[in-house]
Amino acid sequence: MDDLYALVYVSEAVSPFTEAELDTLLEVSRAYNRRLGVTGFLAYEDPVAEERPGTFVQRIEGPRDAVRDVFEQRILPATRHVNVEVKMEGAIRQRTFGDWTMAFQRRAADDPEGFDHLVDRLGPPPA
Repeated sequence: MDDLYALVYVSEAVSPFTEAELDTLLEVSRAYNRRLGVTGFLAYEDPVAEERPGTFVQRIEGPRDAVRDVFEQRILPATRHVNVEVKMEGAIRQRTFGDWTMAFQRRAADDPEGFDHLVDRLGPPPA
């Protein structure tokens, strides 16, 4: 079995995502992840203002090659987001989201916990 690996990144939406667009994104992602044995979590923070149309944070986990494939072949080339910044990546002992091909949370821009706190909670991985 491949060693387990996790990657957490943040990115900015090019334009705000509607509920229908998020549903489609999740449906496609879950099907792709299921085929590769990848699990994870995606959060979308609603737009704060026109100059910041939405923010994503995602943790993907699974076999190293599968995680890298999802990130390099699906996430990086996607044109609906920019400024992709890896916050953490590395080997893990076990999955955090093993039961979810892609768990999801939509967050309000004024959430007092904030996205930085969420990024901290999603990584670093136990090595």
